[in-house]
Amino acid sequence: MKWSQEKLAEEANLTLKHISRIECGIANLHIVTLNRIALAFKTSPAEILGFTISPKHKANVEILSGDLIEQLKKQPKRQLEIIKLLLDELSKAVE
Repeated sequence: MKWSQEKLAEEANLTLKHISRIECGIANLHIVTLNRIALAFKTSPAEILGFTISPKHKANVEILSGDLIEQLKKQPKRQLEIIKLLLDELSKAVE
């Protein structure tokens, strides 16, 4: 799918400036913003971050945790920084 920043901004109800700043790594990507982007692409935040969960793992937290750690080890440093920021935002939201 080829979308311009303008198209994504429009579909996600965000400003073009904000999309550009996220893409350049200048702005933090908040969980709400990630969700808006996911909805615009008609997918999930997990899919955007590259996480997939097979049905056999849903009932087994120990295996899922191990798989998640292995997936995280394969991610580029910048993506891990974004994931950390998202988790920080999520932890603030549930406090």
